[in-house]
Amino acid sequence: MTQSNRSTQIKPFLHQQILLHRNSSVFFILAVEATKAEQSLPRMARRDYFYDPQAPKPNSIRPAAAVALFDSRGNILLLRRRDNEKWTMPGGTLDFGESLTDCAIREVREETGLQIRITGLIGTYTDPHILIAYSDGEVRQEFTFVYAAEIESGELKIEDESKKATWVPLSSAVELPLAESQRRRLKDVMEYQKERRTFLR
Repeated sequence: MTQSNRSTQIKPFLHQQILLHRNSSVFFILAVEATKAEQSLPRMARRDYFYDPQAPKPNSIRPAAAVALFDSRGNILLLRRRDNEKWTMPGGTLDFGESLTDCAIREVREETGLQIRITGLIGTYTDPHILIAYSDGEVRQEFTFVYAAEIESGELKIEDESKKATWVPLSSAVELPLAESQRRRLKDVMEYQKERRTFLR
């Protein structure tokens, strides 16, 4: 979550709605959606760059953690962001006084209401050719560790930075609207699930 103090943090309790979706590749999606009023909350726009020669020069780097979290059926949890309308694993930037694993646990709790336990490191992502440009002028270079985790407790709910949360089969997740950096991470998650090897990007 912590985009960190970009705007006043508004944390409404978001309306929960269970949806059923079926097609040839996704057999079901359990989703939690924000209400229309909550979807209209102000947000800062962002643009993701992946090996783009027209990308602006970075002026910021902030350590961050993301989490691959699975339910009992093996579906991965993804959030649909407000600022770029794309899907992502839960996560956010490091605060003073915490480790990256602490950051991962806190961000998942804040963004989803779930308490988790970290079970492994999927990969480190520090590629200087992957950037995020925000509408306030910040251009952030990638610096993210992606962890595997298990749910310990809690009930899924989303906060104001996301429009929807959904459990989706991992094989179908890479077909959703994603930033290319996120697509690469999800492909690594697929390989991690098979071989339990860590990726250094």
